[in-house]
Amino acid sequence: MSMLPVKAVVGSSAVAGNSEGVMVNSRAIEEAPSTAAAAQPTHSTPPRRSTMTTLDEQLTTWARAELNGDAQTLGTLLHADFVAVGPFGFLLDREQWLQRFTNGLNYTAFAFAPDGTRYIGGNAIVIGTQTQQGSHQDRSIDGAFRVTLVFTGDPEWRMVAVHLSLRTPPGAPAHSAPPA
Repeated sequence: MSMLPVKAVVGSSAVAGNSEGVMVNSRAIEEAPSTAAAAQPTHSTPPRRSTMTTLDEQLTTWARAELNGDAQTLGTLLHADFVAVGPFGFLLDREQWLQRFTNGLNYTAFAFAPDGTRYIGGNAIVIGTQTQQGSHQDRSIDGAFRVTLVFTGDPEWRMVAVHLSLRTPPGAPAHSAPPA
């Protein structure tokens, strides 16, 4: 799998790093020139697949689908047993993940920069940083998250799990006061 240095602008800040996918922002993708200062992520050798969609292609398609709110494309990428752990610890199954956009999720910017990939058996574990701007039910969800993506490659790369943890958190959700 090739390592591509990529760059995306999030608001007025540039984000750059080596990537096995792309960073998507404001519905545009751009690759940055390689620099000696860029850190080289660790990765292991991917399994040989001559006719299947590559993991790079799946990451690119996933990032575009998230940005565009494209639940139909996401549905083709997610494994039937998909599960997500959100940044505040909530769990979403495949159908709940796909319904996020009809339930008020809207991205204005979305970027994913993989730091490295590990291949174990027929699976790939991708760790990276997701930056986003947008809203959910009129509440800002701008922030940066450490993300772990798990893919199974049997027979095609499908995302089995995503786990997001706060890196630069958006505001915590409002909770009602406990009873007195």
